[in-house]
Amino acid sequence: MIYRYQGSILEVLICHPGGPYFQNKDDGNWLIPRGEVIDGETLYETASRELTEETGLYAPDESEVVYLGTADDPRKVTHAWAFKYSADDDFLITCDSTVTIEWPPKTGKQLTFPENDITTFVDIDTARTKLRPALVVLIDRLVLIDRLLDHLNNTSTTQSE
Repeated sequence: MIYRYQGSILEVLICHPGGPYFQNKDDGNWLIPRGEVIDGETLYETASRELTEETGLYAPDESEVVYLGTADDPRKVTHAWAFKYSADDDFLITCDSTVTIEWPPKTGKQLTFPENDITTFVDIDTARTKLRPALVVLIDRLVLIDRLLDHLNNTSTTQSE
């Protein structure tokens, strides 16, 4: 889960699934970048690969991220790590991943769509509304960890003065 601050506002990166099934579905349907583990990959290697495929961004070394734990989505268990996005300017976030499905259903036609059609930073309250309900726990954990880190940084700054 990528996060950043716009001024004092904490934002996270979320993705809207592509394809016709999700075309008119918004609240409660967004995701964070995620995917299936390939044999021989660690969970973090999977998360890092999927992040790059779905956003064009590269995850830092595992020692530089915070593990947020798991979220039990009805479709899969999601393991999540968080790191702060530090680029000065926004850039075009692109999804190189595609999904091929039968569409329309029961026609035998196979069509290919981008895995995500929108990827954007949103504030925490918007993320809670837009994400699949099972993933909201990850937002809550990120907020708690961010507050704890801020408190620890402020405490160490105060003590060193």
